[in-house]
Amino acid sequence: MSKAKAGSDNEIKNQVLTDEENSSGPTGSNDAAIDSVNNDPHTTPTSSEEEAKEPLSLESVTLLGWEEGREGLHSVHIGVGIYSFKNGKAEFFPETAELLRASGYIE
Repeated sequence: MSKAKAGSDNEIKNQVLTDEENSSGPTGSNDAAIDSVNNDPHTTPTSSEEEAKEPLSLESVTLLGWEEGREGLHSVHIGVGIYSFKNGKAEFFPETAELLRASGYIE
């Protein structure tokens, strides 16, 4: 190895050590910034918002024409997504079930 290359390797190692020493952890100014984000009223839900949430409801559906006793996986590909069924059955949000029903894929 040439002396010029060996010298540049040492410079790189020294620079890495210097960078690691300088990034020893968060400083006090960063702590204040973190606290301001954690206390932001726009990102922290209030108790009234938590109470307003409704539980998720799912609708059990069956593929149209699925034969009783038939087993397997099936997927329906339509413009807005891909929907998977196991043994002809699946559970979807009511809006999704209505979309599949209107498209003629489920009973």
